[in-house]
Amino acid sequence: MRFGTAKPLTTSRVVRQHPAGFREVVVTDQRDPAPLKHSANETRCVAVSLLWALLLASAMLLPGQASAQFTIAGKKVSPSETNFAGVRQVSPVYGFVVQINHDAQLAADFDLQAVDGAFAKLLREHGRAPLVSATRLIVVVTTGAKIAKFGEAGQRRMFRWLEPELRKHGDFHVSPVAIFISDQAASDRAKLEAVLMRALTLYFDPRLREALDSVDSAPPVDAQPHRH
Repeated sequence: MRFGTAKPLTTSRVVRQHPAGFREVVVTDQRDPAPLKHSANETRCVAVSLLWALLLASAMLLPGQASAQFTIAGKKVSPSETNFAGVRQVSPVYGFVVQINHDAQLAADFDLQAVDGAFAKLLREHGRAPLVSATRLIVVVTTGAKIAKFGEAGQRRMFRWLEPELRKHGDFHVSPVAIFISDQAASDRAKLEAVLMRALTLYFDPRLREALDSVDSAPPVDAQPHRH
């Protein structure tokens, strides 16, 4: 890429006569001292590059969704783990793993005690231990758009019994590895408690236990017999 053009090199010859009777020839090179001139396109490219650099720098300085998104007893808690999908932390009492996806938009930091509080109410209501361990599924806060796409795809056969409940509310979704909660519901304390009660009550439902057991006991794909 040419960033400018310069005038061609010029050469001058100066002949000096010394008193001793000999002549000295001095050859000098001269170049136009004027600064190089850049084309309009080259100047525009440099300006655009600088603009992008400033935008990236400002984005890095802004507080991101992944920084200090959790609280316990009103105090900010840094994530215990960060992965390609989001940030994670564990609820202090029952050990629920809560993940906030990077694209989730929350109005405030996520209160981990809200998860423990909802589960404590369910324990009192059911009067027995849950059928599914608290650590079996991850509680994931994601966008409402993603939950809507999950619903469009339909439920796996093992979770077909959940379809009426999910269609009725549309703010959470269940998979073999996680319970998804919309960021809209998580941004409001009353809505968060309501969706947590609906989602975590599944831990006491024998149908969820059977569905998860069928996943755990399924043979690996490579071990399954081939059909001819």
